[in-house]
Amino acid sequence: MVAYIRVASISMYGPASGGDVVRKNVTKALELVRLALHDEPDLILLTEAFPTRSLPSREGIKYAQELDGPIIKEFARVAEEHGVHIVCPLYTREGGRVFNSAVIIDDCGEVIGVYHKMFPTVGEIDAGITPGTKPGIFNTKLGRLGIAICFDINFDEIFAEFRKMEVKLVLFPSAFPGGKLLEARALLGKHYVVSALWEGEARIVDPLARVLARSSSYNPIIVANLNLDFKVLHLDYNYLKFPDLKRKYGRRVRIDVERPEAFALLASECEVSVDEIMREFELEERDEYFNRSRRKAEEARYA
Repeated sequence: MVAYIRVASISMYGPASGGDVVRKNVTKALELVRLALHDEPDLILLTEAFPTRSLPSREGIKYAQELDGPIIKEFARVAEEHGVHIVCPLYTREGGRVFNSAVIIDDCGEVIGVYHKMFPTVGEIDAGITPGTKPGIFNTKLGRLGIAICFDINFDEIFAEFRKMEVKLVLFPSAFPGGKLLEARALLGKHYVVSALWEGEARIVDPLARVLARSSSYNPIIVANLNLDFKVLHLDYNYLKFPDLKRKYGRRVRIDVERPEAFALLASECEVSVDEIMREFELEERDEYFNRSRRKAEEARYA
């Protein structure tokens, strides 16, 4: 079935200067959120620790917020007023500890999840930031979301859990762009990946590692419609069934092929879910095919 969500990423180019940096950053972020609302997104992603951007970590943690703090409340009011989900990354304080976090606010203005960065940099830890204990996976009205913050993108254990839990959309608020790591994580994990940055090119990347949107200082807000009712297949054996699938469903099913990787993205554009289509045509998901190949090799190896 069609499961489109409209996602907006906001990058904050140009650090605040002078005094009252936190208020300047929050004001700028609110202005950008209000501008993004004209695109009618379902979800808005802000960038890593945006209120304290341009402050050293040791200084920034002094502004860590409780979950009922004033900054979160400001964005919660906007979320409720406009019926939009907002992912609000900032330093939070819980139980006497400070975390580099991403707070998920739903379209009713309620905090429905908090992710603490599992792998802060060495410098962040030395500055007093506590690492989180588990990957950020959240079941929301929009679907199952994953969150990784900045340096997290280098650590396979987070993305292995995203893959295991079939996370379709990974949000990546970050101080650094991530480069080709975004495409690699999207392709290997079968996710959409959406980044929001301090500087550099934020991107929206699909599960075949194709870049759907790119930001710059001229367009700090990027938006894309993402269909989360999809599966990633290997072409082996499956491609033979594509003509019959198209004869039945036509434009109601999308098949995108990526070569030379030999992968395909199958997405439902109709009332029939992609899982039902997979069963109907006896299609095999990519990881299922790899697992079958692994078992076959093991059996032959020790025969």
